[in-house]
Amino acid sequence: MKEEYVTVLDLLKKECIDGYNYLTEVGMEMLTRSHFNTESKCDLLCNNICEVSNKYILEARVKPIIIILEMIRRIMMVRLQHKRELHEKHMAKHA
Repeated sequence: MKEEYVTVLDLLKKECIDGYNYLTEVGMEMLTRSHFNTESKCDLLCNNICEVSNKYILEARVKPIIIILEMIRRIMMVRLQHKRELHEKHMAKHA
């Protein structure tokens, strides 16, 4: 996998030096699956998306459709904000 990454980077270097410089600066750990840390940091990687969705709407499923949609909207807003905060914390730690 590493050899393939290096080969593609060499091709990119010939086409776009700025892109090559950016990707080499970021590093393989952030870009290639083969170099990711194997410890999961996000529940989205561990769970089937349908199972996660069903868990979130379990309470809402017996309600009228408008209420279901509003409950889902609120759940997703909270979830996205939580993920945003985690991302900002991670980026601040690695800045």
